[in-house]
Amino acid sequence: MLLLNWYKLGVDAFKTEKFPVVIFVPGMGEERQKYTILCEELVSQGYVVLVLDQPYVANFVKLSDGRRVVLTLKDVWELPRDRDYRYQYYDDAMIGAIGDVVYILDHLEEINEKELGGICSGEVILMGHSFGGNVAHTLGFRDERIRAVVDIDSKITERKIFGRVGVPPNLEGKPVLFIRGMMQYQEEGVLDELAKISNSTIWAPDVQHSAFSDQAYFANKIQDFGKQGFLSDFLNWFFKRGPHWASFDTDLGGKEVDAWFAEYRDRVVGWLKEQGD
Repeated sequence: MLLLNWYKLGVDAFKTEKFPVVIFVPGMGEERQKYTILCEELVSQGYVVLVLDQPYVANFVKLSDGRRVVLTLKDVWELPRDRDYRYQYYDDAMIGAIGDVVYILDHLEEINEKELGGICSGEVILMGHSFGGNVAHTLGFRDERIRAVVDIDSKITERKIFGRVGVPPNLEGKPVLFIRGMMQYQEEGVLDELAKISNSTIWAPDVQHSAFSDQAYFANKIQDFGKQGFLSDFLNWFFKRGPHWASFDTDLGGKEVDAWFAEYRDRVVGWLKEQGD
């Protein structure tokens, strides 16, 4: 787990304030490093950000005892090719991913005392991208310790994930921001369905799914970035080296990359501030 807790120079912030917490869950096959642009912006705005690398969700995890965990070779081969296999994998991974977040929530005061000393445990926002967005709304709507949810382009299709098609009801009416990249993966009528969720805000920019991670930034700055194929996946599995930057599709809909990331950060932070954080 990565703790992002630096703040503006010249302010001894942790002695004077208590800061809201963002728990961020990356997408399937992604590592925490791929969301640095957004997470550092949140930190600069006064949030303490806890970012997870989770075994069999991230492509690469190095545990505290030195062990390295990567996807099995079968998973590397089947996940992009077999939809039934992929959705069963999602269900299995959700159990572990939700359990990891619950563990953090259960030990948040302990983490605060040992590592931070300046968090407000009553102001927890659960945020995630793609598969992480599914974790965010699935757990966030039902766990009373989560005050608000940010779902960044979660997997919403005609297929069940964790026993349900679509987003579960927000019975407590928690503030929720749904961000949907409208150039990719969107089912017909998904925005109408999300609008029915209690206390929801929807932002639907014309970008692709990977536009919400740092990969989009690097792809627009570094020639041939993101062109890896199965061989790269295999070598990552064999040598267990990471983090692993897998192949992906990204289109910013004609937006200049720096302008896009400025807009993206401003939208997320602006919405959080509107909720009184």
